[in-house]
Amino acid sequence: MASWYDVILITAIREAVLKGKLFKTIFGVWFVVCALSFQTSSAATALSEFSKSHQIDSFDLDHGAQVRTHRFGEYQLVELYIPAAKAALTVHDLRAKEVAVQAYRELQNKNTLAIVGGGFFGYNRHGQEQPIGLVRVDGKRKISVMPWSHGGVIASDGEGTLRIFPASSKGQGGRWKYALQSKPIIILNGNVDVAKNLRDAEYNRVAVGVTVQGDVLVVGLFQSFGQAATLVQFSHIYKSLADERELKILRALAMDGGAGAQIHIPKLGLVYGDTGLSYFPNALRFDAVVER
Repeated sequence: MASWYDVILITAIREAVLKGKLFKTIFGVWFVVCALSFQTSSAATALSEFSKSHQIDSFDLDHGAQVRTHRFGEYQLVELYIPAAKAALTVHDLRAKEVAVQAYRELQNKNTLAIVGGGFFGYNRHGQEQPIGLVRVDGKRKISVMPWSHGGVIASDGEGTLRIFPASSKGQGGRWKYALQSKPIIILNGNVDVAKNLRDAEYNRVAVGVTVQGDVLVVGLFQSFGQAATLVQFSHIYKSLADERELKILRALAMDGGAGAQIHIPKLGLVYGDTGLSYFPNALRFDAVVER
Protein backbone atom coordinates (compact mmCIF):
# COMPACT_ATOMS: atom_id res chain seq x y z
CA MET A 1 0.00 0.00 0.00
CA ALA A 2 1.35 3.48 -0.86
CA SER A 3 2.35 5.73 2.03
CA TRP A 4 0.77 9.14 2.54
CA TYR A 5 3.98 10.71 1.18
CA ASP A 6 3.52 8.73 -2.06
CA VAL A 7 -0.14 9.69 -2.34
CA ILE A 8 0.65 13.40 -1.96
CA LEU A 9 3.53 13.28 -4.45
CA ILE A 10 1.73 11.23 -7.10
CA THR A 11 -1.39 13.39 -6.90
CA ALA A 12 0.63 16.60 -7.15
CA ILE A 13 2.69 15.35 -10.12
CA ARG A 14 -0.45 14.28 -11.98
CA GLU A 15 -1.96 17.73 -11.49
CA ALA A 16 1.29 19.43 -12.49
CA VAL A 17 1.59 17.47 -15.74
CA LEU A 18 -1.93 18.47 -16.68
CA LYS A 19 -1.18 22.14 -15.97
CA GLY A 20 2.36 22.25 -17.33
CA LYS A 21 3.91 23.28 -14.01
CA LEU A 22 5.80 20.11 -13.15
CA PHE A 23 9.04 21.57 -11.74
CA LYS A 24 7.45 24.19 -9.48
CA THR A 25 4.94 21.73 -8.10
CA ILE A 26 7.51 19.01 -7.38
CA PHE A 27 9.64 21.56 -5.53
CA GLY A 28 6.63 22.79 -3.57
CA VAL A 29 5.57 19.27 -2.58
CA TRP A 30 9.15 18.43 -1.57
CA PHE A 31 9.21 21.52 0.67
CA VAL A 32 5.88 20.63 2.33
CA VAL A 33 6.91 17.01 2.93
CA CYS A 34 10.21 18.13 4.48
CA ALA A 35 8.39 20.60 6.71
CA LEU A 36 5.93 17.95 7.85
CA SER A 37 8.76 15.52 8.53
CA PHE A 38 10.59 18.13 10.60
CA GLN A 39 7.43 18.93 12.55
CA THR A 40 6.90 15.24 13.30
CA SER A 41 10.48 14.77 14.46
CA SER A 42 10.24 17.88 16.67
CA ALA A 43 7.08 16.84 18.47
CA ALA A 44 8.63 16.76 21.96
CA THR A 45 6.67 18.83 24.48
CA ALA A 46 7.36 20.12 27.97
CA LEU A 47 5.08 17.39 29.34
CA SER A 48 6.85 14.57 27.50
CA GLU A 49 10.28 15.92 28.44
CA PHE A 50 9.24 16.40 32.08
CA SER A 51 8.17 12.75 32.31
CA LYS A 52 11.74 11.66 31.58
CA SER A 53 14.48 11.41 34.20
CA HIS A 54 16.01 14.87 34.67
CA GLN A 55 18.09 17.04 36.98
CA ILE A 56 16.37 18.22 40.18
CA ASP A 57 17.95 20.42 42.85
CA SER A 58 16.42 21.24 46.25
CA PHE A 59 16.94 24.27 48.48
CA ASP A 60 15.54 25.02 51.93
CA LEU A 61 14.16 28.43 52.87
CA ASP A 62 12.84 29.85 56.16
CA HIS A 63 10.06 28.14 58.16
CA GLY A 64 9.97 24.90 56.20
CA ALA A 65 9.58 26.48 52.77
CA GLN A 66 11.35 24.60 50.00
CA VAL A 67 12.40 25.29 46.43
CA ARG A 68 12.98 22.65 43.78
CA THR A 69 14.42 23.45 40.37
CA HIS A 70 14.14 21.16 37.37
CA ARG A 71 16.02 21.10 34.07
CA PHE A 72 14.75 18.93 31.22
CA GLY A 73 15.23 19.36 27.51
CA GLU A 74 15.08 23.07 26.73
CA TYR A 75 12.90 23.83 29.75
CA GLN A 76 13.38 25.16 33.26
CA LEU A 77 10.86 24.58 36.01
CA VAL A 78 10.75 25.92 39.56
CA GLU A 79 8.40 24.88 42.35
CA LEU A 80 8.05 26.71 45.67
CA TYR A 81 6.35 24.94 48.57
CA ILE A 82 5.27 26.94 51.63
CA PRO A 83 3.66 25.23 54.66
CA ALA A 84 0.36 26.66 55.90
CA ALA A 85 0.57 29.97 57.76
CA LYS A 86 4.33 30.27 57.26
CA ALA A 87 4.25 33.07 54.69
CA ALA A 88 2.25 36.25 54.29
CA LEU A 89 0.99 37.06 50.81
CA THR A 90 0.74 40.70 49.73
CA VAL A 91 -0.43 42.15 46.41
CA HIS A 92 1.48 45.03 44.85
CA ASP A 93 0.12 47.54 42.34
CA LEU A 94 3.19 48.10 40.15
CA ARG A 95 2.13 49.43 36.74
CA ALA A 96 5.80 49.37 35.78
CA LYS A 97 7.16 49.28 32.25
CA GLU A 98 10.71 48.00 32.59
CA VAL A 99 12.59 44.72 32.93
CA ALA A 100 11.29 42.40 35.64
CA VAL A 101 14.46 42.46 37.76
CA GLN A 102 14.17 46.21 38.17
CA ALA A 103 10.41 46.17 38.67
CA TYR A 104 10.63 43.53 41.41
CA ARG A 105 13.79 44.74 43.14
CA GLU A 106 11.95 47.53 44.93
CA LEU A 107 9.50 45.02 46.41
CA GLN A 108 12.09 42.85 48.16
CA ASN A 109 12.79 42.91 51.88
CA LYS A 110 14.83 40.72 54.22
CA ASN A 111 11.90 38.32 54.74
CA THR A 112 10.93 37.89 51.08
CA LEU A 113 10.68 34.27 49.98
CA ALA A 114 9.47 34.94 46.44
CA ILE A 115 7.95 37.49 44.11
CA VAL A 116 5.56 36.09 41.53
CA GLY A 117 4.14 37.64 38.36
CA GLY A 118 0.59 38.91 38.79
CA GLY A 119 -2.54 39.27 36.73
CA PHE A 120 -3.48 40.58 33.30
CA PHE A 121 -3.29 43.94 31.59
CA GLY A 122 -4.87 45.55 28.55
CA TYR A 123 -4.93 48.94 26.82
CA ASN A 124 -7.03 52.04 27.33
CA ARG A 125 -8.41 54.19 24.52
CA HIS A 126 -5.11 56.06 24.35
CA GLY A 127 -3.16 52.87 23.73
CA GLN A 128 -1.61 52.87 27.19
CA GLU A 129 -1.21 49.70 29.26
CA GLN A 130 -3.45 49.26 32.29
CA PRO A 131 -4.19 46.43 34.75
CA ILE A 132 -7.29 44.28 34.21
CA GLY A 133 -9.16 42.54 37.02
CA LEU A 134 -9.60 43.08 40.73
CA VAL A 135 -6.63 44.46 42.61
CA ARG A 136 -6.84 45.20 46.36
CA VAL A 137 -3.84 46.53 48.27
CA ASP A 138 -3.80 47.33 52.01
CA GLY A 139 -7.58 47.11 52.13
CA LYS A 140 -8.13 49.53 49.24
CA ARG A 141 -9.51 48.60 45.84
CA LYS A 142 -7.12 49.76 43.13
CA ILE A 143 -8.83 48.08 40.15
CA SER A 144 -12.43 46.88 39.88
CA VAL A 145 -13.54 43.30 39.30
CA MET A 146 -13.81 42.10 35.71
CA PRO A 147 -17.00 40.13 34.93
CA TRP A 148 -15.16 37.06 33.69
CA SER A 149 -17.18 33.85 33.54
CA HIS A 150 -14.20 31.79 34.73
CA GLY A 151 -10.96 32.18 36.61
CA GLY A 152 -10.72 33.27 40.20
CA VAL A 153 -9.32 35.58 42.86
CA ILE A 154 -6.42 34.95 45.20
CA ALA A 155 -6.96 36.76 48.50
CA SER A 156 -4.93 37.25 51.67
CA ASP A 157 -5.13 38.87 55.07
CA GLY A 158 -1.44 39.76 54.80
CA GLU A 159 -0.62 37.76 57.91
CA GLY A 160 -0.41 34.17 56.71
CA THR A 161 -3.94 33.21 55.63
CA LEU A 162 -4.79 33.06 51.93
CA ARG A 163 -7.54 31.62 49.79
CA ILE A 164 -8.40 31.17 46.13
CA PHE A 165 -12.07 31.37 45.22
CA PRO A 166 -13.85 31.15 41.84
CA ALA A 167 -14.93 34.13 39.75
CA SER A 168 -18.55 33.40 40.63
CA SER A 169 -17.70 34.32 44.25
CA LYS A 170 -15.75 37.46 43.31
CA GLY A 171 -17.67 39.52 45.87
CA GLN A 172 -15.59 37.88 48.59
CA GLY A 173 -12.60 39.91 47.41
CA GLY A 174 -13.81 42.97 49.30
CA ARG A 175 -13.48 41.12 52.61
CA TRP A 176 -9.74 40.69 52.29
CA LYS A 177 -6.85 43.10 52.74
CA TYR A 178 -5.21 41.89 49.53
CA ALA A 179 -6.81 40.39 46.43
CA LEU A 180 -5.89 39.77 42.80
CA GLN A 181 -8.06 38.45 39.98
CA SER A 182 -6.64 36.18 37.27
CA LYS A 183 -7.57 33.21 35.08
CA PRO A 184 -8.07 30.35 34.65
CA ILE A 185 -8.27 27.97 37.60
CA ILE A 186 -6.17 25.04 36.36
CA ILE A 187 -6.56 22.64 39.31
CA LEU A 188 -9.80 22.05 41.21
CA ASN A 189 -10.08 19.58 44.08
CA GLY A 190 -6.84 17.92 43.10
CA ASN A 191 -7.72 17.43 39.44
CA VAL A 192 -6.83 19.23 36.22
CA ASP A 193 -9.70 21.62 35.42
CA VAL A 194 -8.81 22.91 31.95
CA ALA A 195 -9.36 21.33 28.54
CA LYS A 196 -7.57 21.75 25.24
CA ASN A 197 -8.85 24.45 22.90
CA LEU A 198 -7.63 26.17 19.75
CA ARG A 199 -6.38 29.21 21.67
CA ASP A 200 -4.24 27.17 24.05
CA ALA A 201 -0.79 28.10 22.76
CA GLU A 202 2.64 27.52 24.27
CA TYR A 203 3.82 30.25 26.63
CA ASN A 204 5.84 30.56 29.81
CA ARG A 205 3.46 29.76 32.68
CA VAL A 206 3.06 30.40 36.43
CA ALA A 207 0.35 29.25 38.82
CA VAL A 208 -0.33 29.54 42.55
CA GLY A 209 -2.26 26.81 44.35
CA VAL A 210 -3.59 26.34 47.88
CA THR A 211 -4.72 23.26 49.81
CA VAL A 212 -7.66 23.20 52.21
CA GLN A 213 -5.14 23.35 55.07
CA GLY A 214 -3.49 26.44 53.59
CA ASP A 215 -0.30 24.92 52.15
CA VAL A 216 0.91 26.80 49.08
CA LEU A 217 2.49 25.46 45.89
CA VAL A 218 3.81 27.93 43.32
CA VAL A 219 5.00 26.47 40.00
CA GLY A 220 6.62 28.18 37.03
CA LEU A 221 7.63 26.67 33.69
CA PHE A 222 9.97 28.54 31.35
CA GLN A 223 11.64 28.19 27.97
CA SER A 224 14.22 30.56 26.48
CA PHE A 225 11.96 31.62 23.61
CA GLY A 226 8.92 31.98 25.91
CA GLN A 227 7.20 28.91 24.43
CA ALA A 228 7.15 26.62 27.44
CA ALA A 229 3.78 24.86 27.38
CA THR A 230 0.06 25.02 26.73
CA LEU A 231 -2.21 25.44 29.73
CA VAL A 232 -3.24 21.80 29.51
CA GLN A 233 0.36 20.57 29.48
CA PHE A 234 1.32 22.91 32.30
CA SER A 235 -1.69 21.85 34.37
CA HIS A 236 -0.72 18.19 34.15
CA ILE A 237 2.84 19.04 35.19
CA TYR A 238 1.48 21.06 38.13
CA LYS A 239 -0.73 18.16 39.22
CA SER A 240 2.20 15.74 38.99
CA LEU A 241 4.29 17.95 41.28
CA ALA A 242 1.45 18.34 43.77
CA ASP A 243 0.80 14.60 43.82
CA GLU A 244 4.48 13.90 44.43
CA ARG A 245 4.32 16.14 47.50
CA GLU A 246 1.02 14.49 48.52
CA LEU A 247 -0.75 17.84 48.34
CA LYS A 248 -4.41 17.92 47.34
CA ILE A 249 -4.70 21.36 45.80
CA LEU A 250 -8.15 22.82 46.35
CA ARG A 251 -7.59 25.41 43.63
CA ALA A 252 -4.61 26.54 41.59
CA LEU A 253 -4.92 29.83 39.73
CA ALA A 254 -2.88 30.68 36.65
CA MET A 255 -1.23 34.08 36.63
CA ASP A 256 -0.49 36.01 33.45
CA GLY A 257 1.63 34.05 30.98
CA GLY A 258 4.27 35.09 28.47
CA ALA A 259 6.53 37.93 29.62
CA GLY A 260 4.35 38.34 32.73
CA ALA A 261 5.27 34.85 33.93
CA GLN A 262 7.94 35.58 36.52
CA ILE A 263 9.26 33.93 39.69
CA HIS A 264 12.09 35.58 41.62
CA ILE A 265 13.57 34.02 44.76
CA PRO A 266 15.96 36.64 46.22
CA LYS A 267 17.50 34.52 49.00
CA LEU A 268 18.74 32.01 46.43
CA GLY A 269 19.51 34.52 43.68
CA LEU A 270 17.09 32.71 41.36
CA VAL A 271 15.31 34.66 38.63
CA TYR A 272 12.93 32.96 36.17
CA GLY A 273 11.09 34.64 33.31
CA ASP A 274 11.54 36.85 30.29
CA THR A 275 14.39 39.33 30.80
CA GLY A 276 13.24 41.90 28.24
CA LEU A 277 11.34 45.15 28.62
CA SER A 278 7.67 44.62 29.39
CA TYR A 279 4.72 46.00 31.33
CA PHE A 280 4.13 44.55 34.79
CA PRO A 281 0.72 45.58 36.18
CA ASN A 282 1.07 43.94 39.59
CA ALA A 283 2.86 41.22 41.53
CA LEU A 284 2.45 38.81 44.44
CA ARG A 285 5.02 38.74 47.22
CA PHE A 286 5.45 35.94 49.75
CA ASP A 287 7.24 36.95 52.96
CA ALA A 288 8.20 34.57 55.74
CA VAL A 289 5.98 35.18 58.76
CA VAL A 290 8.08 36.66 61.55
CA GLU A 291 7.30 34.82 64.78
CA ARG A 292 6.83 37.10 67.76
